[in-house]
Amino acid sequence: MLNVEAITNQKIAVGLVENPCCFRLREYAAKVPADQAIVELGAFKGRTTGWLALGASEGNGAVVHSVDPWDEGEIPEGYEAHAPSVVEYVKGETRAAYEKHLDDCGIRDLVRVHQATAVDAAAEWDTDLDGRVGLLWHDALHLRENVRDDLRAWLPHLASDAVIVVHDIGDAEIGEEVLAGVRDVFGRRKAWKSRELVPWVKRNPDGTPRPMHKRGFLVLKLG
Repeated sequence: MLNVEAITNQKIAVGLVENPCCFRLREYAAKVPADQAIVELGAFKGRTTGWLALGASEGNGAVVHSVDPWDEGEIPEGYEAHAPSVVEYVKGETRAAYEKHLDDCGIRDLVRVHQATAVDAAAEWDTDLDGRVGLLWHDALHLRENVRDDLRAWLPHLASDAVIVVHDIGDAEIGEEVLAGVRDVFGRRKAWKSRELVPWVKRNPDGTPRPMHKRGFLVLKLG
């Protein structure tokens, strides 16, 4: 049974994706047709997996495909400086926490799990079996070449009216890398004109913004 509290309560659903982005993912997931797929690149402990599954369950029932290498992945040298949680990406305990979160949320039957890199998962994708991708959510490694290669790999599998959401645009340290990777793939495509940057600023208890903590996400629409 779907446990909405486990999905939406930040104290239960561990992760760094801000609520405004989760709300938008839920909205987009609800609009994906049943014969198309929702693909998540970078799952960590399942926070956005839950939101995507919640949206799909409220909409047309599209299957959520969650892709992450977990303990089979590699962290680029120096990448751990970007966030304290980076060191957890390749720990077996992180995959275990993800699996537990699926069960706690009651979404096991709504999600197909792929332990692989984004590029490898794309190479194995069967469009006839799994359908075109109506919503692609990217929160995998944020270096320019990673973002570029991930998006290029999945581009052939996207539906003609697909929505692409990319996390951490605007971050002071890594956001330019992410934006550059997206631009490498979509900069000359019609979808680039549709881009929407949704900023989110982490604030102090008194409401003032914290320096160097600007984050956001980018939305592109192919249709």
